[in-house]
Amino acid sequence: MSRSFASLLLALGFAVFFYGQDLGINVLLYGALVAIVLRFTKEVSLSAAVIVPFLLATAAVAFHGNAYANVVAFAAFAVVSGHLREPRLDPVLSFALALPNFLFAPFRLLFQSGSKVELDSGGLRKFVSYVLIPFLFLLFFTALYAGSNPIFENMLQRIDWDFIRIDLIWVFVLGLIFSSVLFFYYIPPLFNLLYSSKDEKPYANTENKIDPEEGLLQNTWAVVMATLSALLLLVLAGDLYYRFILNELPEGLSLSSYLHRGIFSLIISILAAILLITFIFRRESTRSERITALLFMILNVFYLMLNADKNQTYILEYGLTMKRIGVYLYLTLTLVGIGTAIALILGKIDLGQIYRYNAFSVFYLLVLFACPDWSRIITKYNLSHIPSSSGSIDYSYLFTLPESNTDLLLEADVPDYLIGEKQNRLDRFRNSHTQNGFLSTSFYDHVLYAKLKMHDHGTSE
Repeated sequence: MSRSFASLLLALGFAVFFYGQDLGINVLLYGALVAIVLRFTKEVSLSAAVIVPFLLATAAVAFHGNAYANVVAFAAFAVVSGHLREPRLDPVLSFALALPNFLFAPFRLLFQSGSKVELDSGGLRKFVSYVLIPFLFLLFFTALYAGSNPIFENMLQRIDWDFIRIDLIWVFVLGLIFSSVLFFYYIPPLFNLLYSSKDEKPYANTENKIDPEEGLLQNTWAVVMATLSALLLLVLAGDLYYRFILNELPEGLSLSSYLHRGIFSLIISILAAILLITFIFRRESTRSERITALLFMILNVFYLMLNADKNQTYILEYGLTMKRIGVYLYLTLTLVGIGTAIALILGKIDLGQIYRYNAFSVFYLLVLFACPDWSRIITKYNLSHIPSSSGSIDYSYLFTLPESNTDLLLEADVPDYLIGEKQNRLDRFRNSHTQNGFLSTSFYDHVLYAKLKMHDHGTSE
């Protein structure tokens, strides 16, 4: 049987043995199934030196099932995987390389299977190109959007998912991951050099090279982009409906959780979209790909603007902080990334330029971000804008900021419990300024010290 068919067979067997079960005798049964399937798989060399220890480890789990046996069985499975790929690979490297392979091997299975299918466009290739790949990306981005958008997550939770056996699907996918590691194990060329003599080429350079797009139909990525655009449009519609039409949040969702949660998931989702665009447009693109990708990027701009508005609302409700300023930095960097991705789609720049432009953009924006004195900006803003949620200024936070805001706090009417902290702050600043040399302090420290001397002189009079 082929490797692709063997992978699916083992995934099905994994689901049968492990669905709704804990580890036990099923580990030995699955191990035996692995040994049998490997025996009848084409171009697979099965060595007793690795399969026998693997079966012994699975038997140990079946007989007593302690945690040590479970770990050893997992490690033995990794050794078998590495041995199938490169018989000279030692057990330590097999286990170390198996961990990242659990992430990469399923995609290698998917793309290599698609590249070897000899069917017309109505067969398996069409299913892989137009259904399976868009569905996988849909799941990935749905999880990201749900993590960054509580309204969208609330919408998903209201759907009755009982008609889909998510738990069974998950067990099957987990089995597919295990089986694909066996047959599509990847060893970086750096490690292959350890096993190559001067007279032979590294193993990785002679076979098993996979073009991740070979075998996919022409408009596969256009379908992916259209699917993700529809998903993002649904996310935006839910936000706009609750915030600007109903002017309320879903039941059980607080303003704090809505505004404060998920900004990093948002950034990851947009960065993932940008990476997907750069992957697709690394070569000549079709008109459908350009249109759908451009639509997806434009929707991401609206999604970014919507989350910038969320951050601003949160500042009005709870005050300005370094983290909330940092959110604007993240959003600005992401907006630049979207802009360069759009330029790539339109053919204005190439793949090398997009990385160069984004690298310099990150560098320049980080430099510009370092220029303002955020401690004084935050203090001035919070002293003049009382948060609407609490109705009071969080002086405790202002005292945690760098000491360049000391003169502003000196003039502020701080609560009684912080009077001692204010005096300690003044004393610390005076002591450090007098002990350090002229060149060891900042320019503004000298200005601030002069202000404090004038304040002390006025107080003494």
